[in-house]
Amino acid sequence: MDVILKDLTTSVAVIAPIFILHLLFRRFREPIMQRMHRAVSQTDNPWDDVLVERGIIQACWHFLSSLALQIAFPLLLHHTLMETVLTRLAVVYTAVNVAWIANIGLFGFLAWYATLPIAKRLPIRAYVQVVRILTVAVTVLVAVSALSGRSVVTLVGALGASAAIILLITRDSISSLVSGLQVLASGMVRVGDWIQVGTADGEVIDVTLQAIEIRNWDRTVSYVPMSQLLSGEGFRNYRNQLEQGGMYILKPIYVDISTVINEVNNSSNLTKYRRWIEDYLANDSRINYVQYVRQLPMDRLGMPIEISAFSVHTDWSKHEKAEADILDDLICAMNQFQLKPSHARADPLWQASPDAPAQPDVAESRAPAERASTDAGSHPPSS
Repeated sequence: MDVILKDLTTSVAVIAPIFILHLLFRRFREPIMQRMHRAVSQTDNPWDDVLVERGIIQACWHFLSSLALQIAFPLLLHHTLMETVLTRLAVVYTAVNVAWIANIGLFGFLAWYATLPIAKRLPIRAYVQVVRILTVAVTVLVAVSALSGRSVVTLVGALGASAAIILLITRDSISSLVSGLQVLASGMVRVGDWIQVGTADGEVIDVTLQAIEIRNWDRTVSYVPMSQLLSGEGFRNYRNQLEQGGMYILKPIYVDISTVINEVNNSSNLTKYRRWIEDYLANDSRINYVQYVRQLPMDRLGMPIEISAFSVHTDWSKHEKAEADILDDLICAMNQFQLKPSHARADPLWQASPDAPAQPDVAESRAPAERASTDAGSHPPSS
């Protein structure tokens, strides 16, 4: 009994000064933090702000306290039971503090990396997440090893024996992790890409190992699991369209079939108009590349002439303005060929062909992002 009381007295004598220092630190923490915030606010580096906001000062103080406890307990308690228990707890305390400091350092590293030009082309947020997961795993192993008195190697061996059960429990998480690494390693999705997957259609604003965050054209946000990108119907990425220096135009111009007439050499005014459109687009400075100008089968709206081309703009507002101006010019030019634009009506020629195949809605044939911006009346964010 005397030995236990002596150990308790010694433990209190060791812990009391550290506890008093801890209280003093809490008392003067606010003034210290204010000075630190004032100092880092005067620099242009974002990473030091992140370190202070994440609590690097507190983490370092706890780390030093844990080291002091680890050194003091063996020196003062002299191989007693109390010394064994308290030293093991101090080791756990140190391991947690090391993980805390490492986590804060990773956030600071991300903030610094975000300032580099390569950050948008090669994001590393997901890889940092892997490092954080490994840090937590190592911390847990060290803590369990300290509390149980067994080596880390022994614990790893025990985990290997139960690997089948662990894989069965965590198979969904592992599948998402592997999918995330595959997507990131291949560069299929990056921050700033415009993608379409399922009901999500917008700009990628964040990429993690578990999911990607997408800001849709209507300013809503969708979260898509990484595993969904590699399963099912996949996804569509419009990055290459923007990197090629132009956005896609796919528009029909409907001509009133009653105004189409045959002229000399069996050439109709509609044929001349279509060839004029080809020359017009080929020489227009707002057009980067013309894929085709073709005539589609007639439907209830009239005779459609479809234009497939790329503008020179990668900004949505400029692209939409150029597209509207070009269509206005093409419609106004119909008068030069004695043609008139068509509109929805009960066309007797169309009614006379009940077996004619129905044409798909042109809105469905456009690029999803373009369709969304036009149909909703709002523009997606500029690239």
